[in-house]
Amino acid sequence: MAFPTVSDAATTAVATNDATPTANYPATVASDDLLILFTSNDGSGDSPSYSAPMTLIVAEAGDAGGCGDGAAYEFAAGDEDGGTVDWTISGAEESVCRILAIAGAHATTPPEGALSGSEKTDTSPDSPSVSPSWGAEDNMFIAFYAQNNGGAATAYPTSYADNQVTAFSSAASGNCSMGLATRELNATSDDPAVFTSDTSAAWAALTVVVRPAAGVAATPHGVFGHPLHGPFAGPVG
Repeated sequence: MAFPTVSDAATTAVATNDATPTANYPATVASDDLLILFTSNDGSGDSPSYSAPMTLIVAEAGDAGGCGDGAAYEFAAGDEDGGTVDWTISGAEESVCRILAIAGAHATTPPEGALSGSEKTDTSPDSPSVSPSWGAEDNMFIAFYAQNNGGAATAYPTSYADNQVTAFSSAASGNCSMGLATRELNATSDDPAVFTSDTSAAWAALTVVVRPAAGVAATPHGVFGHPLHGPFAGPVG
């Protein structure tokens, strides 16, 4: 068993108010990749939603003066390279999103996630604890936040040292932003520490966990390194 890894990624910023934004797929997508879309949208009470080929992991609407956040996934067909996929906001708003192409993820187990719930207004977006149903394996944990009025991440959760990124829908007033980072951890749960944002503004956050690919059982070997066999010449194990 080995930890899943991000093989490629793409960020899409939509600087105009749009209820049906388009997200860019990464330039290189393999047929066995897990694709996860993370979205941040401006707007009080406006929530993201997703349709085929994407399937919802978690999502929530923005509170008054806040941002909506969400995540969705699909198992890649392998023909997505450099293409696009649509998602929806319940009202026309600015947005920014990122798609991760993840290699080494479990081929049939969907990623799982948790939401922060009610928004807060400060400089410390806090992704919630998540406990995967499959338990302790070589999991990838992904922390993500959405923030109103442009809060760039200046520090990331402790131990979330991989795939760090922050981005904005636009440079204009009334925009939204996002921050994302990942870590590898063999554990039954994780509760990420806080991000640090350079702006005190309303934020929402989520955490997603990705299960590793199923391991291949090893063939047992004898003392001289030769495979062990049963009475009918078949390998033991």
